[in-house]
Amino acid sequence: DSLDIITQIKEKQEWTDNTQHLYMVIDGKNTHKEYELVTHLKKTPDTLYAHAQFLQPKTVTNTQIIILNHSNQDDEMWLFLPALNRVTVLKDGNRKRAFMGSDFAFDDFMLWDIPQSHTLISKEDPTTIVSIRPTSPSDVQYSHWDVTIDNATRHPQKIVFFVDEQPYKSMLLKDYDKGFPTKLVMNNLQSKSTTTITLLSIDTTTVIPLETFNKETLTPSKAAP
Repeated sequence: DSLDIITQIKEKQEWTDNTQHLYMVIDGKNTHKEYELVTHLKKTPDTLYAHAQFLQPKTVTNTQIIILNHSNQDDEMWLFLPALNRVTVLKDGNRKRAFMGSDFAFDDFMLWDIPQSHTLISKEDPTTIVSIRPTSPSDVQYSHWDVTIDNATRHPQKIVFFVDEQPYKSMLLKDYDKGFPTKLVMNNLQSKSTTTITLLSIDTTTVIPLETFNKETLTPSKAAP
């Protein structure tokens, strides 16, 4: 059934520590941007820890973001802008907004971990479509999302996100390696913009110290930038 399918997907992509080196390209109506960055993710029973550090281009080199996504209290978020040599506190709710001007939101990286219910929409070779709805709507900005899954590999191929029950974004998941998609293509159905993330490497075996996600790691230098 749909629960078994989703459980299999989660098991294939299960991790406690996750370090990724990735390349992100944003194509809008009058915009083209490219970023190279490293992300660190760590799961505990109560919190999803996230840290992102931008490597390229030079205009954003060493820009860093830390997000502590708690299950039983408000999120904590900090942004370090090296150009200003300053750490900024981001208010709760920012994770529902665009990530660095892209078509991805922080929510999009947490889809399998939030409490949810599943409904089987269709099951015809070669794919199955499952609709996922958050059991607590306040946990995520989407009313639901429909996942198209390859029957042979049990890999998600496409996810359509709905806001107020209307299609909002559509994501393609491609080029799987060890259960993880190495290419994500997000299409914003409202703005007609597209963001492509290519995973250059992934490490789910190296333990990431909790200190990586401390606000103090973003403390700016005393010298002016």
